[in-house]
Amino acid sequence: MIGAGAHHSVVMSAKGDIYVCGNNNDGQLGLGDTETRSSFTWLRSLADKNIHRIFCGGNHSWVLVDEFLPIRLKARAPSPLYEPPEKMQTKPVKKTDPEKENLHSQADRAKKTKGRLPPPAEATSPRGH
Repeated sequence: MIGAGAHHSVVMSAKGDIYVCGNNNDGQLGLGDTETRSSFTWLRSLADKNIHRIFCGGNHSWVLVDEFLPIRLKARAPSPLYEPPEKMQTKPVKKTDPEKENLHSQADRAKKTKGRLPPPAEATSPRGH
């Protein structure tokens, strides 16, 4: 998840760690100082929080903590922002043929209506002829 303000950014890793970078003149990075960061810095103060969403405004940032599970159990610092593809958990994508899908849906409708499909709509002229 990524949030972007006027001159700062906040990102949340897949594991829930928060990283910030950019202009920090108003303390919008949440690091307890006003030093600008040119590279992403782990936000230690939120390490044990179960963050639900991140947001940025012009010169401010905020997070929503999960109201049902506010504390992150077994929090470790920090997780990488990037996971190599071999470590990512992916699900295979089922390829479908739209023509076959259409035929299946027609067959399913025929089963549900016991073979009585409504007649196809006929084209009519504006006069109804």
